[in-house]
Amino acid sequence: MLNLLSKNVQNIIIKIILGLIVLVFMFWGFSGGYNTRTSVVIASVNGREISRVEHEQAYDRMLSNFKNQMKQFQGDMSNELLEKLNIRQRALDELIKKILLQQEAKNLNFVVNNKEIKDAIKNYPEFQENGRFSLERYMFTLKQNRIRPVEFENSRRDMLLLAKVENIITDSVQVSDIEALNEYKRRNEKVSINYLKFNPVDFKDKVEVTDDELKAYFNENAASFNIQPKVKTEILAFENDAFARKAEVTDDEIKDYYIKNKDDFIQDEEVKVSHILIKSTLGEDPQKRADAKKEAEEVLHKYNNGEDFALLARKYSHDKDTAMNNGYIGWIKRGKKDKAFEDAAFAQEPGTVSGVVEARDGFHIINVMDKKEEKLKELGSVEYSIKKKLALMKAKRKINELIKKARKEVFLSKNLAAYAKNNDAALLTPPPFALGEKVQGIGRKSEFNRQVFEVPEGDVSDIIELSRGSYIVKVIQKIPSKTPELGEVKEPVKEKVVAIKSKELAEEKANEALKKAQAGVGIAKISQEYGLLVELSENFPRMGSSAPKIGVSEELVNAAFGLSNEKLYPNKIFNVNNNFYLIRFVAKDEVSSEKFKKEKPFLLKQLRMEKANRVFASYIEGLVEKADIQIFQEL
Repeated sequence: MLNLLSKNVQNIIIKIILGLIVLVFMFWGFSGGYNTRTSVVIASVNGREISRVEHEQAYDRMLSNFKNQMKQFQGDMSNELLEKLNIRQRALDELIKKILLQQEAKNLNFVVNNKEIKDAIKNYPEFQENGRFSLERYMFTLKQNRIRPVEFENSRRDMLLLAKVENIITDSVQVSDIEALNEYKRRNEKVSINYLKFNPVDFKDKVEVTDDELKAYFNENAASFNIQPKVKTEILAFENDAFARKAEVTDDEIKDYYIKNKDDFIQDEEVKVSHILIKSTLGEDPQKRADAKKEAEEVLHKYNNGEDFALLARKYSHDKDTAMNNGYIGWIKRGKKDKAFEDAAFAQEPGTVSGVVEARDGFHIINVMDKKEEKLKELGSVEYSIKKKLALMKAKRKINELIKKARKEVFLSKNLAAYAKNNDAALLTPPPFALGEKVQGIGRKSEFNRQVFEVPEGDVSDIIELSRGSYIVKVIQKIPSKTPELGEVKEPVKEKVVAIKSKELAEEKANEALKKAQAGVGIAKISQEYGLLVELSENFPRMGSSAPKIGVSEELVNAAFGLSNEKLYPNKIFNVNNNFYLIRFVAKDEVSSEKFKKEKPFLLKQLRMEKANRVFASYIEGLVEKADIQIFQEL
C-alpha cells in the first residue's frame, strides 16, 4: 500500500483497511459507479476532473473508517475532533495524489497484466479455504460487500500499477552503515544528568510590582481584559439524579428487566494481548511481503532463544503506538481486529506466544497475557446497575410530565421562584455568565449557553434538555460588554505582571547559577545557595527527546549527549514547560559494538523502509507542486 498519508492518519487508515475488503477501494480505484459527466465538478488535476460524487464517496469512506477506528480506542468521535481532522479536505488531498500517481504511471508506460491481477487476488486470505483460493468464497465475499468482480479487479489493477511507481522511485534507496550506527546510538545510547530546576512559581514572593508597572501592562493589553457580555438568570432545574433518588424500583421490576434483556448482560469473550508487528500491507510487492515475514521470523527466533518479549517489542515492532509500551494492546473483543489476528489470539492459552501470524497489515507475534470466557453475568452482579437504569428511566418520564406543565405556567407568570417553592423543582441562581463560561450548577455546556443567550431580557426559555436533566431559564438581565477600568481588573492584571516578572527572575537566577558552575563551583553548593534540590534524570536515550522528571525537550536532550567528564555543563540553560534547568553530566551508557553488529541487518532493513517512505512522500509532494490543480468549489 502506498504511504501517501500523514503519519498519524496513515497509521489509522492502514489499521482500518484490515477490517473489510471493501476498504481497499477507498482511494485506489473503486468508485462505486460515479460519473463525472452527471455530477458537479469540484476540482481538476492536470485536466482530469474530480466530481462531487467521487469526493463524497471518498469522504464517506474516510469518515466511516475514522469513526470505526476511534471506537476501538476511545469511543465515539466528537464534533470538535471531526472538525479538527478536516476529513473533507483530507479526502480531496488523497484523491489528488492518487490521480497524480495514475498519471505518472501512464507517463512511465507501466501496465499491469491479467496474470498479475489474478495472482494478487489469489493471495487474499479472505478468498482462501485451507490455504487455497476458492472462487466460490471470492464471489460470495464480493457479493456480501456489494462489489462487482470487475470493480474489484480494476481496483487491484490500480493498486498494482501505483505500487510499480512506488517501487521504481524507492528501489535505489540505500542506508549506509554510518546511518545505521547513528540511529542505533540514538535508540540505545543513554545518558544520566543532575539538574537544578528554577520554577518561576518559587520566585513569586520575591517579586515586587509597582502601580506604574500595572498601569503600563494594562494600557498595552487592555483588550485582553475586556468584560464579555453576560446574562443574569434564574434556572428551574429538573435533574435526573434528584428524581432518580426518589424513584421506587421493586425487586420484581429488576428481575423482569434482567430476564427480558439477557443479551445486554453477556460478558463477551476477551483476551489481553501485546504484540510485535512487522508491517507489510497485503497486496504490495511479493518480495517486500516475503522480507517482512522473514524479519518477523527472525524476531520470533530471538524470543524462542530466551530474549524478553517486552524488550523485543520496544526494539523491533513497527506499531509505534504500542512499541514504547512493550507492545501492549490491552483487552480486545472479537470484531475489533483483523480476523487472522483475532483467530490466533483467541485460540491461544494465557501465558503463550504465537508463531508468526499473517494479517493484512503485516506479520504479528502475539503474546496472550490473560483471557475472559463469554458468560451470562449473574443477576446479583448487575442488580445495582439495573436498579439505577430503571430509576433513571422513571425519573425521565416524571420529568417529561412535570416540565411541560411547568413551562406553560412560568411562561405566563415569569415567576420561577414561586413555581420552585410550590412544586418538585430546584431553583438555581448562578452568578452572571458569558457565552463561553462555565455556569454554576450546570457546568460548561456550550449548547445551554447558546440557547440562553438567544432569550430576550425578561423572557423565559423553551425547555433546554441536557444529559443531566431538563431546564427552564429566565433571563433577568443582559449585561453588555465593556472595557473595564484598571481598578475593576487589578488582581488579574497583577497576576499577569507577577507571572512575567517571576519567569524573568527564575531565568536570571538560572543563568547566574550556570556561570558559577562553569567557574568551578560545585552543583551541591549552588543548590544550597538557591535553596534547590539536586535531582537526577537517569538513563534516557536521544529517541523521544524526553528526559525523565524534566519533560520533552530535543534541545536539552541533545545538549546532554554532548556532555562528558571533560565538559560537565552545557553553554546555556533550558526552558522546558516554563521551568528553567541547569544540567550537569553524570554518566553515559555507550553502545556495544558487538550488539550493534548483531542488530545491524535488521536495523538496516527497518531504516531502509522508513527512508523509502520519506523519499516516496517527497516524490509525491513534488508531483503536487508541479501539477495544474484547480479547485472550483469550496468543500
